[in-house]
Amino acid sequence: MVIKKNPTDVAHVSDNSISQLIELFTKNYLSPCTKLAYSKDIEQFLMFCKEQGYSFKHPKEITSNHFRTYRDWLINERQLQSNSVLRKMVSMRALMTWCFHEGLIDRNPLLNVQLPKGKQISSTSAFTDEEVRTILALPKKDTLSGSLHYAVLVMLFYLGLRKSELTNIRIKDFNDERNHLTLTLHGKGDKYRKVPITPWIKTVVDEYKTKCLKDFTPDSFLFQPIRNNFSKSTDKQLHTSTVNYLVWFYTSKTGIDKNVSPHSCRATVITHLLDNKIPIRDIANFVGHSSIQTTSIYDKNKNDLDKSPAYKVQY
Repeated sequence: MVIKKNPTDVAHVSDNSISQLIELFTKNYLSPCTKLAYSKDIEQFLMFCKEQGYSFKHPKEITSNHFRTYRDWLINERQLQSNSVLRKMVSMRALMTWCFHEGLIDRNPLLNVQLPKGKQISSTSAFTDEEVRTILALPKKDTLSGSLHYAVLVMLFYLGLRKSELTNIRIKDFNDERNHLTLTLHGKGDKYRKVPITPWIKTVVDEYKTKCLKDFTPDSFLFQPIRNNFSKSTDKQLHTSTVNYLVWFYTSKTGIDKNVSPHSCRATVITHLLDNKIPIRDIANFVGHSSIQTTSIYDKNKNDLDKSPAYKVQY
């Protein structure tokens, strides 16, 4: 989490403009994804409070009870999973922590609110190796749309990219470094990492670019929409919702009955590498996990009783 702090901005916020204060808070985050996520979560909290008859002119008016009521509503009425509830509450905690450090409140009221524990096992399913081969055989690579779809799926399945990382790739992000073609990715939490691009992946990308017939510049997004029914302009990045649709579309064509998303492709890469005994720290660096504990969540064999150390104890 990277914040650019400007205390003088807060000094000009009046007691009657909590919306202006929230705008300042979200503006200070460097990541567009973080800005959008926090803005949506905070707006939902304020809308809920408004419907309950609460109106805030200053953050000091927000109490622990407001957060408890909101938490219980998310769990009991919205019936959200604990991870979703936790994420929404973390957004509010970030806002109140920021207000505390700026001297707008004496203490963070969320400190008195028990938050749900996030589950480590995701409901999103990974694909088997056979399913990956089946899906990749479906796009018609001799067509413009097919070459785009194929290149997107290859990048997801072979590099384990987050969908935001995929859509943010620009031509200038590809570079030659010590006899390797590398791709610089703009990852989660405003972090950057480099991954090597194999000759085969480079061929897939080059064939897609040839089919596009676009005049790519260094600042051009690699993946751009084929058509735009609204503005007619296609000189922009592919929308993340399109990536969602592509994964769903080709999965549904195979008849695979799983809860899938672009993250399923990322989970598939991690699981595949773990199954092939690649060191977990190397995998964590490859996919941009800040902790190997996150990577270990995808290890299907960690509860394998056949490999339990219990069978190795011999005094």
